[in-house]
Amino acid sequence: MNPAVTSLIIFAIMIILWIIDRLPMAYVSMAGCVVCVLLGISTLPRAMTGFTQDLIYLVAGMDIVGLALMNSGLAHVVGRAVLKLAKNNEKRLMIISFFIAAAMSAFMSNMTVVVFFLVIFKGVTQSSKAFTMKNIALPAIYGSVVGGVCTLVGSTPQLIGQNIIENMGVQGFKMFEFAPIGIPIVVVTGLAIYVYAYGHGKKVWVKSLARTTDNDSTSILMNAAVENGGIDFSQDVIDKKKLYTMSVITALLVIMLVSEVVTVGTAAITAALLSIAFGCISQKQAFSEMNWNVIIWLGGCFSMAEILTASGGMALVTSALSSLVTADTPPFLFFALVTLICMVVSQFTSNTACVLLFMPIFLPMAQAMGISPEAIAMGVIYGSSLAVLTPLASAQIGMAITVGFNFKEIVRYGILLHIVMYLAAIIMIPLRFPL
Repeated sequence: MNPAVTSLIIFAIMIILWIIDRLPMAYVSMAGCVVCVLLGISTLPRAMTGFTQDLIYLVAGMDIVGLALMNSGLAHVVGRAVLKLAKNNEKRLMIISFFIAAAMSAFMSNMTVVVFFLVIFKGVTQSSKAFTMKNIALPAIYGSVVGGVCTLVGSTPQLIGQNIIENMGVQGFKMFEFAPIGIPIVVVTGLAIYVYAYGHGKKVWVKSLARTTDNDSTSILMNAAVENGGIDFSQDVIDKKKLYTMSVITALLVIMLVSEVVTVGTAAITAALLSIAFGCISQKQAFSEMNWNVIIWLGGCFSMAEILTASGGMALVTSALSSLVTADTPPFLFFALVTLICMVVSQFTSNTACVLLFMPIFLPMAQAMGISPEAIAMGVIYGSSLAVLTPLASAQIGMAITVGFNFKEIVRYGILLHIVMYLAAIIMIPLRFPL
């Protein structure tokens, strides 16, 4: 059988197993890679390339930093301060976090914003039984996604798309040309989360709140907060030396993330090493309580994406989807299909790769059909950037796995919100750039 077809079949089986959720996610991802090696679709080195991705080191580093924050008591201190601002209201904290994350992501690295909020939320859930990580984390992550497409510098796909369209002779976008499209998407998404997703989310994962993931210390702490009325650190058991040391390390981490002098993975690993070196957490505790299930799952997923690309599987999918759009397709339908195709493909590959893949295909088609190339370029960028239905869609959504979400929960939580984002995008883009 054609290696491209075989790799797609294996990947489809992996997705089904993730949705069924009967086997550990890490087991499924690694089994898929190993099967590809055994069938000669990939070499072993290629099947392990996923473990060199920066996100792997970000997850590992932040896992250790998170443990050190809790061990030092700093997470509890920060959590109590945030509780006062939220007035101990979970829904209030959720929606405030969503809009703050969106505003920050318009000008900062989206992953930096996600890391910032997840650290805060660990302290909040540790400090009060009124809050659970699953109810507040995903809205903030969504905020980072939709906020990232409000400015030219909000996320990488805009910059990549800008470079491609300029090289193809199309005028590039200005800094805030994304705002008239992005801001309405942020507003309608926020309203949908507030009105619908908060209650829906509780129904989606209510049965899983009592479960813990293998060696997942975050889940253990989160469940304790839910079931036992919160983990309470009294002032006399907090080690002030560790607390002050961890405060300095956290400040250094934030500086590295915001300044972008190093990658987010390097920043996280550096902070993790400093946490161990200065005794905020022992190496034994860090390694025994790290979420290895998530780390291995992510590595396997990135490896599988590399296998799909090298085997030609992704090219088959791209070709099949591109064939849905022809020269006689009505302008608005052409635009809506382009945006939808990018959203579908971006669920399983990086949004940057999606822009690189589809912009050179659809932009010349639009020019030949007399359709606004700016509108189609925006459709590709927004379609690629707003994918939120799977943990593979973006690094931000992938981080949701680290706080206890599974594949099926993310899909069920996000399906309606994804439809809202899509409809908002295909309505707002033509208003700003008439077809």
